[in-house]
Amino acid sequence: MRPVRTGAARALGHAAHLLRPHCLGQARRTIAGAAATDPDAFFGNPQLVTDIRMNGCFKALSDGRVKDAFGAWSTCMKAKGFTYASPVAAVDDTRGNVLRPPTVLEIRTATADVGCKYWYNVDGVFHAVQVAYDIAAIRANLGALQAVVRTGLDNALATAARINAEAPKQPS
Repeated sequence: MRPVRTGAARALGHAAHLLRPHCLGQARRTIAGAAATDPDAFFGNPQLVTDIRMNGCFKALSDGRVKDAFGAWSTCMKAKGFTYASPVAAVDDTRGNVLRPPTVLEIRTATADVGCKYWYNVDGVFHAVQVAYDIAAIRANLGALQAVVRTGLDNALATAARINAEAPKQPS
């Protein structure tokens, strides 16, 4: 595999949990209704959607193109003094501890990881392969996904009507 010098490694993360106790969380609870024990359930994450998302990821992990990129990354990491079979194995390394500042070794490992991912476009390859699997699954399940969207829209309109009816009346 030849090195690719386009793009940049991205640190992926989700900070939604930081918003839940604040405005967004309150809005979600209001929309889901007082009786909802899990406001996220209202917004729906039907099993089909979850299956498409997860299956695309798992298929990408076993795809030869991703395995080649992971192999190049592993070789690059070994040349820098770190032995991991794949970026997934590096993430699963239990030596790190998020409750304390990173050690010099952890910083060196992370720097090598990002450099090797960038050099071999690991994130780009993985993303492109996963998107291809996702698109194929979306096309194969288009009718069912359209029904999910219609149901979600119906729920949203009914919720908007409920919230509007419960809102205090504004003086004219």
